[in-house]
Amino acid sequence: MKKYINWGIIGLGNAAKAFSSGFNNLTNSKLLAVASKNEEKRLFFKEKFNLKKEYLYENYEDLINNKDLDIVYVALPHSMHKKWCLKLANAKKNILVEKPAATSLDDI
Repeated sequence: MKKYINWGIIGLGNAAKAFSSGFNNLTNSKLLAVASKNEEKRLFFKEKFNLKKEYLYENYEDLINNKDLDIVYVALPHSMHKKWCLKLANAKKNILVEKPAATSLDDI
């Protein structure tokens, strides 16, 4: 049985910072990987959570392809939720996304 639930986060804005604040207090989950276009934000998460450099991604697709992840939190702007949730679902990843999952009824 696995020791940890390995989390990834796509998008490292304020929502991701607030969500991730509890990881250092958990015994059964850990933040393993993050993806952001912004290098400064990736490095902030690296330091805060002692992440390995190979788990810092500039490209969201690279995080999605990480076989070690159990679940991915989508912390992107609402207009990007549908695209990245579909990519995660197609990769058979568990997903946590804030509302709304999409920005129109047609997208749902």
